[in-house]
Amino acid sequence: MASFPPVTMTTEGLNMIAKASSGNTEDRLIITKVKLGDGVSEGNIRDYTDVISSKKEVSLSEWEDRGDGRFRYTFIYNNEGVKTGFYHREIGLFAKNGDSGTEKLIAYSNAGSYPGYIDDETKEIPYQRLMINIGVGDTDNVSGQVDVSNAVTIEMLNEHDADENAHSNLIKRLFGSASATMESVKTSVQSWCKESIASVFGIAEATTDNVKNKILEYAQEQINSWIETLGIRYNIAQNGYICLGKLFGDAIIQWGTDRLILSSGTDNRYRKTVNLNISISKVYSLLAIDGDNVNSSASLNVWTDNKTVQVHNVDNKSGGPDMFYWFALTK
Repeated sequence: MASFPPVTMTTEGLNMIAKASSGNTEDRLIITKVKLGDGVSEGNIRDYTDVISSKKEVSLSEWEDRGDGRFRYTFIYNNEGVKTGFYHREIGLFAKNGDSGTEKLIAYSNAGSYPGYIDDETKEIPYQRLMINIGVGDTDNVSGQVDVSNAVTIEMLNEHDADENAHSNLIKRLFGSASATMESVKTSVQSWCKESIASVFGIAEATTDNVKNKILEYAQEQINSWIETLGIRYNIAQNGYICLGKLFGDAIIQWGTDRLILSSGTDNRYRKTVNLNISISKVYSLLAIDGDNVNSSASLNVWTDNKTVQVHNVDNKSGGPDMFYWFALTK
């Protein structure tokens, strides 16, 4: 464990304390953080404006007004974020005058030949407690004591966990809330979720209807893409077709209406080569129904050579042209 001498106030620190003694709110002294470093101190500490070799910054955990111008500032830290282990020699205390002030080094201590060692973050260490006690009297007679404790005790953790306001400032900052209540956090989380959902779905506002419509739109796009990939197509019309796609052996169901016409041959027969609605490689089955007698197909014959379909009437002497319905199972 490092052994640190009392902190020495810097010239800038003394000036800031003197300014704070005005009593004005905008001049009040606000302790903000400490810097830990491994630099070797040389020269006049009063002239320091920063630690020599900064290795880690630690925010203020809590402070206590002990009365009679004495204040205790506590910093809790471990080795998270430390990429390379270092000898802990330096402690630099930083503060500012007022909320809008600039952070400056106000006090410094160096362990010299009695440093501690802080491992890199791959070797987890217990939480460390650093307390700096500063007594503020006349600005020329400001003193401070440093106490580095090697770990946070169970009692300290239990006390910390039991404190409902232990992380109120952190919660306020994280959730952008003026108070750290359950309701304010819940409201902030709900607002964040709505913003995230709106961003993900590319909608102006995450209302139920907007989200529902976007999901339906997405689902329809996916279904259309799936149908197209499988080769499923259709045209539901008087002369139409349904391509059943890969799941059904690329079968095609086609249908339509047509009319027989008198052939140019010598048999004086009415016939017609059917114009299929979609190109095919093979005909498996064909049905033709007389349009004048939809309950019977006895007066019509069909013929196919696997790629074309012909329909003709059985009775050469029948008149025409006659309308007929046709259905084909093809590929």
